[in-house]
Parts: sequence; structure tokens; C-alpha cells
Amino acid sequence: MADQLLPIIEGLAAGVIAADLNDPHGLAQLHESFGAAAKVARDSGAATHEELGRAAERGASLLEAIILQEVANAQAAMDEIGAILTQLQQSVDGGSESVKPQAAEHPPAEASPYDGPEPDFSVQTDTADLAREFINEATTHIDAAEAALLALEESPEDPEPVKTLFRAVHTIKGTAGFVNLKQIPRLAHSCENLLDLARQGKIAVIGKTADLVLESIDRLKSMVAELSKAVERNGVQPQDAALGELIDRINTASRQTDAAPSPAPAAKPAPVAVVEKPVVVPTVEKTPAVPQAPVEEPKKLPAVVAEVAETEAVVAPRPAAATDAAPPQARSNDATVKVSTDRLDRLIDSVGELVIAQSMLEQSIGHGGGDGSGTSGATRGLSHLGKLTRELQDLAMSMRMVPIQGVFQKMARLARDLTRKSEKQISFTTVGGETELDRNLVEAISDPLVHMIRNAADHGIEPADVREKAGKPREGHLELRAYHQGGSVVIEIRDDGKGLVKSKIVAKAVERGIIRADEQLSDQEIFGLIFHAGLSTAEKVTDVSGRGVGMDVVKRNIESLRGRIEIESVEGKGTTFTVRLPLTLALIDGLVARVGDQRFIVPLLGVEQSLRLTHGQVSTVHGRGELCMCRGSLLPVVRLHRLFNIEPAFTEPTECLAIIVQDNVRRCCLLVDALVGRQQVVIKSLGDTIGRSKGVAGGAILGDGKVSLILDVPSLLDIGNG
Repeated sequence: MADQLLPIIEGLAAGVIAADLNDPHGLAQLHESFGAAAKVARDSGAATHEELGRAAERGASLLEAIILQEVANAQAAMDEIGAILTQLQQSVDGGSESVKPQAAEHPPAEASPYDGPEPDFSVQTDTADLAREFINEATTHIDAAEAALLALEESPEDPEPVKTLFRAVHTIKGTAGFVNLKQIPRLAHSCENLLDLARQGKIAVIGKTADLVLESIDRLKSMVAELSKAVERNGVQPQDAALGELIDRINTASRQTDAAPSPAPAAKPAPVAVVEKPVVVPTVEKTPAVPQAPVEEPKKLPAVVAEVAETEAVVAPRPAAATDAAPPQARSNDATVKVSTDRLDRLIDSVGELVIAQSMLEQSIGHGGGDGSGTSGATRGLSHLGKLTRELQDLAMSMRMVPIQGVFQKMARLARDLTRKSEKQISFTTVGGETELDRNLVEAISDPLVHMIRNAADHGIEPADVREKAGKPREGHLELRAYHQGGSVVIEIRDDGKGLVKSKIVAKAVERGIIRADEQLSDQEIFGLIFHAGLSTAEKVTDVSGRGVGMDVVKRNIESLRGRIEIESVEGKGTTFTVRLPLTLALIDGLVARVGDQRFIVPLLGVEQSLRLTHGQVSTVHGRGELCMCRGSLLPVVRLHRLFNIEPAFTEPTECLAIIVQDNVRRCCLLVDALVGRQQVVIKSLGDTIGRSKGVAGGAILGDGKVSLILDVPSLLDIGNG
């Protein structure tokens, strides 16, 4: 029988992973496969196989209910189907042995995994794709579990995070069985038992229990990461020899809690379509015969499926179950498809070429001679092409946009760990996690945020007794906020700690020779000193921060993303770091400036103003070079024609145009011959040789087909203020 059942079950495993709840035809095929598995099991005539048949029939019944929209939570039903498949696989793989009966409300404690020489998983050609699907799905569920646990610590009485945790771990256990993994299902199963106790209200996931669950999630995360490496190198995933100790601790916690007297049972809930507990396929023992109703054949669904697929009427769902229903906003009806980032990058490149071609065509028609006859139609067509190009460009760029919530979740976990390590009382909140930006930016901004969160928790927020003496709440507050502003994404890291002490910063800067003792600086310039390498005002060095390294790297990393960082701080009140980033790294809005016969693009994000200079506004100061008086401040002058060795049209400052660029701490004046206009351009890489040139961030192709250099504002500020 196993030879007949195994191919069916393997097909079901692949089908369930790829199942789309909005595809009734695909669900119907799964229904037929469950029916086939039930028939094979029953036809064998063995009592134990009859139990397998009942489990398969249960899967078919659940699929039928999903297709007919008779379940309140379709995803929960699919999770139960996954559990059924796991049990079927274990029963078939075990030969004549069946899964042991469930003797109590909870399964018996799981034994520690064996530490034999066999690998936990070996990548085969026919399992690699299945493993990749599992990795993607498991990563999503692990992130959800981690977020739910953090939310649970904030609101221990809220039952929803517990249910989310249980569903995530339960699904990981089920899908891991499809890929024939051994250790991940064992760990997930033990963790699931513990969470089931929390779901029933027997324990609270706080304190040591929360730490144990979080340790389990971390171990699952590392095991999935190891599996991903094994898949990429077509190798094997070794067993985790230390996993048994963690599983023993989880099982011990479950047994100790389960042995305690249970509270009085609550009123029995109304029957629901989806059973909470995973199905267990028991061994049939010799017991007195009990009359049973005849087992029905699973219903055939082609007609029902056709009816469901063709009608637009929505069957009213049953009232949501009060036990394990997911929040309404947790699922979306939008169909999605996974697309590799390489394909998205190629699409972005193609759209960029289309933008360039449209710009060249526009310039060609604009510069055309003649009396204009016959060009009106071309102009209208060009206008329509421009509209379509912009729409396609916006659509292509939006495909790369992802919410910043994933990074915020990592920061929440970091803040929790720092709070435990520093023994301070810190509350951490996030706002604007749905804010979207380019996925490359999301990945790159994580490290700078980590360092700023560490600094805020370690040096910004005071210990509880110090805060109390200062008249503050004992609990400090750390907030991470994101929002769109104009064409940028703004990320704020705000704390209500002791703030930056300007006198200490200045003293350290003088001590290290960064500034002169008699130098007069604005608040922004003083705060900007902390971005110098090695400057730290920390009174002690910890394993978290305080060595004076990191903030210079933070600034450099943010500037490499064409962003900038600002600081606002009030001593005794707190500090706010504000990071401004472009929405995407593929496009840039800039001012096109002409110097001689060359054109340069100055990113708008760094432009403060442009102006025509007057006599006496530019002067030469010994030891400091040319300076420009602008709004009461002397700014260093950078002549682009000297920097790039170009013959300019004008050399007199009064004949030139000045562009004031800044990064909120430093400012300088760029002298150019003229401004051509404002333009959005596609950024092109210049290669290693030209790309390393001082003052150059990249290149762009303009409408006439010529290449224009994109200026690197931070680098120009270094030159001007050097």
C-alpha cells in the first residue's frame, strides 16, 4: 500500500504548498487526490489503514468546505490539511508503524533528536524547488511569530498574538514535513505544544516562557538559514547537535504546566468548521466493537467547482469562530505572484532606456527646422508617448517598493534585547511601518538604524533611578517613525533621554584636534561633530556601544544611498535623528547645470538655492580660499571647471550662477555657467575608473544622447570645507 500512497501524498504535499485559495479548480484537484488516497487506504483492508483513510477523507471534506466557502477561516483550514498530510507522511514512511495514539489533551513530550551521522536534509534535484518554497514561507511565518511575541509582551492579555504565534509555528511544522526535514518539525512541534497551553489560558507567554519561545524562534530562523545555504550549494544541511537540549527545556516547561490543576472548563464553544488541533492518526487497538456509521465516498466536485468559478455571488460566511480566527486585515484578496529581483532590475533598466529614447525623440522634434507643417501630429503622438512612458515608469518603480515594516520589526527585537541587557526600562514604538521605499534601500538602511538604536538605548536613555531623580517617568521611550515627505522617505529615531551635551562634544573635538578651541559653531555644526571617526562622549565603554566608532560609518552609509542625516537635541529632553532618503536608487531628480560645453546634474535633495552673484559677494581669504557671502554666512566656493579641468564660458563670479548645496551641517557654493533646467534622469554606473573620481556619484544619458555626470554633493562639501 505504501508504494501506492507515497506518490499520491508527495503530489499532495507539492500541491498544498502551491495552493491558491482563489483557484477552485486547483483546490478540486487536491480534493480528488485526497479521495484517491482514502480509497487506496480503505481498499487495503487493514484496520490501521482504515484510520489513514479517515484522515484522508477529513482532508477531502475540508477542501470541499473551502471550495464551497463554508469555512470562516480558509487559511486555518489549509493549515489543518497540512497537519493531516504530515501525519499521513509519517505513517506511510514508518511502514507498518502508525503514529502513537494521543493519550491526553496534549501529545506526549517529543524525544530529543538523534545526533547520528545522517544529515537533516540532503538537496536533490527534485526537492530543491520544494525546499525553496518552504524557505520563503517559513521566513514569512518566523517574522510573523517574532512580531507577535513582541506584541504579546506589550499586551499580555491580548489573545490574538498567541493565536498568531501558534498558527505560525503550526504551519512551519506542517510544511517542513512536506520537505522531509527532521529537526525543524521536532522543534516546531515542541514549541507548538507550549503555545497550545498559552492559547488555552493555562500559561502566560511572559518572562522566562517568552524567552524560551523567542529562543525557539531564533533557532528556527538559524535552521532555515542553514537550509537556504544547503539549497544554494546543492549540499546537505547537517543536524544541530545542540537542539536536543532546547527541546528538552521546552518539553519540561510544557509538562510542568500541564501537570498543574487546570482551571474550570469554560462553556463549550459553538461548533466550527475548522478543528483547532492537528489531526493525529492513531493505531487501532482491540476494543469492543462500537457501531459506526458507514463511511461515505468523498463527493465529486466538478459541477460544484464550475458553479463556484463562474458565479460572482459570494456565499455568506459563517460567524467567525471565537477560538482561532485570524484578524480580518491579515489576509488580502489580491492575487500575487513571485518575481525575482533580477527580472525586476531588467524591467527597470528597460524602462530607463525607454525614458531616454522618449527624451531624445522629444528633443529631436523640438529642434527640428522647417515651417512646422506636419509636426503637430508628431507632437501629439510624442505627448501621448510621454504620458505612457511616465505611467510605465511609475508602475515599474512601484514593483520594487516594499514596506519598511520588516526593518522596523528587527529594530523592535533589537530594542527588546538591549532593554534586557542594559537593565533599563525602555518602551519601544514604531509608527509608519507601511511606508514603502525601494527594496534595496530597505536592505541597506538596516545597519545604520541598528547603530542609532543601540546608541539611543545605551547612552541616550538614562537608568530608571536617574530618570526619576530628574522628574521623568522611570520608563524611557524610544520611537522609530517613517513617512513620505515630498519625493523622499523620512525616518526618525527619537528618544526622551538626556540629549546631547554640547560642551562635552566640543571639548572632545578640541582634544582630538577636529576643531580649534576658539572656533564658533552653530548647534547643528556641533551635533555634526559626532559623525567624526573616534569621537565619543560616552563615560564608559560597553559591549553595546561607546567606542567612538560607528556614527561616521552611519553617515557614510546614508550618504552612499544619496540620503542625509540631521540631528535635533535638547539637553535633558532627548534627541531626534532624522534620515532623509530618496524613494528609489534607480532615478534621481536634479538640476542640469552647464559648465563650458559640459553638463552636470546636481541632485535636488542637496540643493538649497540658486542665485546670481553680485559684486563684492565673493572674496578671497588667506588660508581659506574663495568664500561667498550668502545670508550672513561665508561659504566656501567650488569652481566646477577647475575640479573637472573644463574651459568655462565665464570666470568672473558675477557672470556665473551660484548653486548652494548643503547636508544640513555643511554648505558650499558651486559656480556654474548656467542652469539648463530640472530633469528626472536614470542613474547609470560609470565603472570603477571614473566612478572613483572625486565629486562624481554616477552618470546619466540626456535627451541628446550625451552622457552627463551626476555630482556627489557630500564629496563636493568635503572638497569645499577641506
